[in-house]
Amino acid sequence: LLFNVNPVDADNSASNTTDQSETITGSSLSISEISMIDKYVIVQNNSYVLTVPEETAIDSGVLHTVYSMLERANHFASINSFTIEEVSKKIVSSSTPVIIRAYAAHQIDQFWWGVRHIFRTDAAAEAFASDVETCSTAMGSVSAAYGLLFAAGAGLAVSLGASAVSAYCGMIASSVRSKKLQYPKIELDISWAFVYRGIEWND
Repeated sequence: LLFNVNPVDADNSASNTTDQSETITGSSLSISEISMIDKYVIVQNNSYVLTVPEETAIDSGVLHTVYSMLERANHFASINSFTIEEVSKKIVSSSTPVIIRAYAAHQIDQFWWGVRHIFRTDAAAEAFASDVETCSTAMGSVSAAYGLLFAAGAGLAVSLGASAVSAYCGMIASSVRSKKLQYPKIELDISWAFVYRGIEWND
């Protein structure tokens, strides 16, 4: 798979700006590229399907990456008997009531591209940042870090060494705390390739 395995903070990268172009190049997907491609991803028969108009130019490397991600996400949903919601495109457990999945102090949603954490309270954001920070100082906590960052979808994330995961956890903890100081509610998007972005969340 053509993933970028270097932890990337989209808060401070050029990819954090919205690109209005319909041309996507390169094999490492930024959060803005994921957002652009996501509009071409639909859900049919509980599976993700990529439907790209002929007039839209997308690099073959990107297409390869996206198709691989969709295939793995579809397999993940299938073997776990999860439901892919047609409108939201979230991967959800069929046994979990909708009221429990939404509006929690710390809400976790899974998609074909990665995981979205939503923090609605200072306490929830700090608890997550503290847990992730603990993983950054404990080199043997790779599996715990993956569980915190990616929840049930941890197996879909690229495999990184302990030192890289440790550094990444430190960056995530710092970003969550920084963004929570700026906004009452925040959204943290983390792709399976460890690219992340923290922005304001509005219910």
